[in-house]
Amino acid sequence: MPITDNFNRADGGPGAGWTNQSGGVWEIVSNEVRPTDDFATCLLVRTESSFPNDQYAQIRLKYSSAAADKPLNQIACRVDGSGNGYQVQLDSTGLTLFRAAGGTYLTDTPVSGLTADTFYPVKIEAIGTTIKVYMDTGGGLTERISHTDATYSSGKPAIRCASGSVANMQMFDDFESTNANSEPLNPTYVAAGAAISGTGAVTPAIPSGAVANDILLLFVESANETISLTTANGFAEAMSSPQGTGTAAGTAATRLAVYWKRAVGGDASPVVADSGNHTIAQILAFRNCVRQENPWNVAAGNVAGTASTSASIPGGTTTVSDCLIVAAVANATDSATAQTSGWANGDLTDVTERVDSNTASGNGGGFGVATGVKALAGAFGATAATLATSSVQGRIAIALMPESPLPAWLAHNGSPLLRM
Repeated sequence: MPITDNFNRADGGPGAGWTNQSGGVWEIVSNEVRPTDDFATCLLVRTESSFPNDQYAQIRLKYSSAAADKPLNQIACRVDGSGNGYQVQLDSTGLTLFRAAGGTYLTDTPVSGLTADTFYPVKIEAIGTTIKVYMDTGGGLTERISHTDATYSSGKPAIRCASGSVANMQMFDDFESTNANSEPLNPTYVAAGAAISGTGAVTPAIPSGAVANDILLLFVESANETISLTTANGFAEAMSSPQGTGTAAGTAATRLAVYWKRAVGGDASPVVADSGNHTIAQILAFRNCVRQENPWNVAAGNVAGTASTSASIPGGTTTVSDCLIVAAVANATDSATAQTSGWANGDLTDVTERVDSNTASGNGGGFGVATGVKALAGAFGATAATLATSSVQGRIAIALMPESPLPAWLAHNGSPLLRM
């Protein structure tokens, strides 16, 4: 999420999150912010310790209608401890891009139809060596400048005002920028909905507490008969699914399928079609998984075609750290009692059973699911478990990747309206 500040608080200093790096003091007046010193270069910088090198800063700017002593209002990015960086200035003719504390001119562009003393959203964005400037004059943020410069590669977002008299100072409002650097959030288990089973179609419940951007994993077991969704409601089959063995509808047959969905909030349950002999299904929710793609880093599956009480869910090799390994094993046991226990994997930490669901509908069957943390990228071995009753098995492991928040300049496409 981006950093935002609308300055809607009591008159006084800018408050937490800001520091007066150079020049005069800044103050909030009537839910907007401005510098307070005559003819000074005033720089208000974010206090977070560091920001991504690729960053943006956006604010609503005005230019003064005064005949003289006009302040030069600017929004800046990649500002360092000496006040150097990139800044864009709004005046009556349009936009001008500068570099460094001294204001080295880089380029400018005219903007027609501007009105003095009127707020205009202006955004500066630095991606690699490309510096871009956007402005909204009523139809949304539009690119106005694109310039290449490699002088400054890192720094912080800031608000800047150069020269001008206090009497002519213009306000700034509605700041937004790239979020500060942070460690990726690691995937965690949230909750499981109730398991549901029967000899016809079933509708598993969305887990209580699931919120937007959670990953929902739907586990389904059948007597090695085709598993499908009559109403998907956004669920799609996951990698390495399904895994099945045995004669379809037989007493020594099982199939495990996994479907996934990125929750949007208020999600509707999928409907799992009647697979034939029996169907059992359950949805588990996971949080802090990567948002910009499929949530898994690696997945694997296999079967045990000969009945056994020993389960071995396959491992794999992760290419990113802090993955959450979700391991599942299906069985063909005709019992409604829990079947899976003794989960273990020496390559993972915090190995924990999450669900153990079975049914006596039809020939019976079910599945157990556990999770474990793979802290460092690399190979991890099979996850072991023990079944209460010897059974053929379908087995799947999925490595959920951690969330690494999108830079806000990629995630945010808002177009603030003009305001007088």
